Amino acid sequence: MDEKVKEKLKITYYIINIFLEVLKMERNVFLTFSLLTLITVNIFAQSENYVTSSNGNYITITRYKGNETEIKIPEMINNLPVSVIFDNAFYNNINVTSITFPDSVTYISHYAFKGCTSLKSINIPDSVTYIGYEAFSSCTKLASVTIGNGVTSIGSSAFKNCTSLESVTMGNGVTSIGLCAFDNCTKLKSVTIPKSVTSIDDFAFSSCKNLTSVTFQGNNISFSSTAFPGDLQKKFFSQSNSGIPGTYTRTENDYTWSIPIKEFSLYAQFENDFEFNIINDEKEIEIIKYKGDAKELIIPEKIRNIPVTRLKDASWNTGNKGVFYDCEFASVIIPNSVIYIGNYAFSSCDNLTSIIIPNSVEIIGEKAFSNCDSLKSVTIGNSVTSIKKYAFFRCYSLSRVTIGNSVKIIGYGAFSECFRLTSIIIPNSVKSIEEFAFSGTGLTSVTIPKSVTSMEDAFYSCDSLTSVTILNTSIGKSAFAGCKKLTSVTIGNSVTNIEKKAFYECESLTNITIPNSVTSIGEEAFMYCYGLTSVTIPDSVTSIGNGAFYGCFRLTSVTFQRTNTIIEFNSFYGDLLSKYLSGGIGTYTTQITARLVDNDNIWTKK
Repeated sequence: MDEKVKEKLKITYYIINIFLEVLKMERNVFLTFSLLTLITVNIFAQSENYVTSSNGNYITITRYKGNETEIKIPEMINNLPVSVIFDNAFYNNINVTSITFPDSVTYISHYAFKGCTSLKSINIPDSVTYIGYEAFSSCTKLASVTIGNGVTSIGSSAFKNCTSLESVTMGNGVTSIGLCAFDNCTKLKSVTIPKSVTSIDDFAFSSCKNLTSVTFQGNNISFSSTAFPGDLQKKFFSQSNSGIPGTYTRTENDYTWSIPIKEFSLYAQFENDFEFNIINDEKEIEIIKYKGDAKELIIPEKIRNIPVTRLKDASWNTGNKGVFYDCEFASVIIPNSVIYIGNYAFSSCDNLTSIIIPNSVEIIGEKAFSNCDSLKSVTIGNSVTSIKKYAFFRCYSLSRVTIGNSVKIIGYGAFSECFRLTSIIIPNSVKSIEEFAFSGTGLTSVTIPKSVTSMEDAFYSCDSLTSVTILNTSIGKSAFAGCKKLTSVTIGNSVTNIEKKAFYECESLTNITIPNSVTSIGEEAFMYCYGLTSVTIPDSVTSIGNGAFYGCFRLTSVTFQRTNTIIEFNSFYGDLLSKYLSGGIGTYTTQITARLVDNDNIWTKK
C-alpha cells in the first residue's frame, strides 16, 4: 500500500476516535457521518481516476479518467498489485506529460498510451516484460525512452510516429523488435541494438531519416533490407553470414553505411580457406564457411592460437547452407576443441564416407549430416547429449552407428530413411526417442532400455523390423505402428502402459505375452494385427481402450485373468465383450470366419 495512504489511514483512525467521543457527548450523528465520509473520499481519491478490473490476483487498469499532467500509477489498488495497463487505457490523453510506473506493472498492452501528444519521456521498469503494438505510437513530443531489462519483446509500431524521439535505451532482455516499432521517428539519430536481440522485423527503423549511427552489440541476429534505411543490412552481412557487430555510420542524405573497420578485422576473417568469427570475448573461434576443395579435410583445432569450438548454424541468410554444405571431401577430422556442430553443417556432403564425432562435442544440430548419400559409418562421442531433428536424415548408405553413452535425446527423424541401417544399440542414457527417429530404417531388431520415457512414433513403419525387446515403462503412441514384419515382441516386467496404436498394423505378429506389470492397453494398440491368434490379458490390466484388438481377424483365443477390467466398445471383434461381462475370468474362443472382414463372430467360454 502507498505510504501516503497508510499515513492518511492513521489520521483517519485518530479522527474517528475523536468523533466517536463527540458522538457520545453531542449525539450529533449527521455531523459525524458527514465528516467521516469526507475523510474517506479524500483517502481513496487516488484510485477514483482509474477504471479497473481484477481476476482476484492483480489489477488491470482499463481506463484513466483523470486530468493530471504528471501521473504516478499506483502500485496497489484495493490491496491488489497493479499489473496490467490494458488496451487504450490512456489513449489520446493530451494532458499527461510524464508517467511513473510502479514495479508491479508487468504488461503494457496495445494502444495503451497512443496519441499522448504531451508525453515527454518514459522510463519502463525492469518488471515490464512486454510492450504491445502501438503502445506509445504517435506520442509526438516523446523525446526519451528507457526500456527496462525485463522487456523481451517490443511490439509492432510500439513507438511509430514518435517524431520528437531522440534517445532510446533498450534493456539487455530484449530479443525481438517488432514490425515498424520505431518507424518514422524522424529525430532519432543513433540507436544501440543489445546483444540479446535476435530478430528485427521489417520497417522497424524505416523512415528514420536522421538515423546515422547504429551499434550492434551482437551478431546472432536476423533482419531484412527494409528494417533500416539504406544498405545497412547488406553491409552487416557483407563479409560474414552471421553479421559483423560494431557501430555503423552514415552521413545525412547518404544512405550508404560504413563498415566498422576494427570489428571487421576482428570478426569476419579468413585463414586457410576457413571463414570464421572470433566470439566470446575473443576466447573462441566459430567457423562460418569453408571455401576450399580438399579431399581429406582436417578442421584446425586452433586458428590464431584461439580454439575452434563451434561450426555455425545455417540461417535464412545462407539459404540453409551450412559451413561445409555440398563439399567434396571424402573424410573429415573434427578436433577435440569443437563442442557444437551447427544446423546443416555437413548437409549434402555426397562424398563423405565416415565421421567420428569427438568426445568434446555436446550437440549435433538439425540436419547436420542429412543427405550425405555415401556416409556409411558414424561414431558419436561420449559428450553428445542431443542428436537434433533430422541430423542423419536420408543418409542412404549409413549401415553402422555407435551412439555415445551421454546421449539423452534422439531427435525427430534423426535417422529416418537410413534404410541400410540394420542394427543400433540405444545406450542407457537415452530418455527420449522422438517421433520418426528411426522411421523407414532397415533395422531388424532393437532393444529399448529402461531409461527411455518417451518414444511416440519412434519406429513407425520400420518395414524390416522383426524383433523388439522393451525394457522401459511405457510403449509410446504408434511406437511400432506399421512394422509389418514384426514377429517377436518381448515386453519387460517394468512396462505399465501400452499406448494408443503402439503395434497398429503389425500384421506379422502372431503372439504377444503381456506381463503382469501392464495396467492399461490403449486405443487401437494391436488393431489390424492380422496374424495374432491368441492373447492373455493379465490380472494387472484394468482398462482396454476402444479398438485395441479390433480387426485381429485370426484372433481365436483370448484369456482374461481379471473380472472387472474396463473394456471399451469395439476393443475386440464379435460378441466377446458381452460374453466377458457375463462370464468373467476365463478363456474365450471362436472360429475364423470365411470372410476376414466379418465382425459377427460368436465367442464361447471354455
